[in-house]
Amino acid sequence: MTTATPADPEGSRLDSILDEAARLFYERGYSAVGMRTIAEVVGVRASTLDHYFDSKAYLLYNISLGVAKEFVGKPPPA
Repeated sequence: MTTATPADPEGSRLDSILDEAARLFYERGYSAVGMRTIAEVVGVRASTLDHYFDSKAYLLYNISLGVAKEFVGKPPPA
């Protein structure tokens, strides 16, 4: 989702959060997944998620924004 470098552990952690949240939302549904569940799966405290995201809706927004950016950045099929 974001571009992390070896010198950027924050980007790596953010990538993990976004990837795992996207997977959980897909598998269980948005309404069935809480921020605590995401934190447990990623292996961080719920307060860490609060550092990155104001709400679960904002987390979903960031996932959607990342997907849209990836889509737009790809060349059209031949």
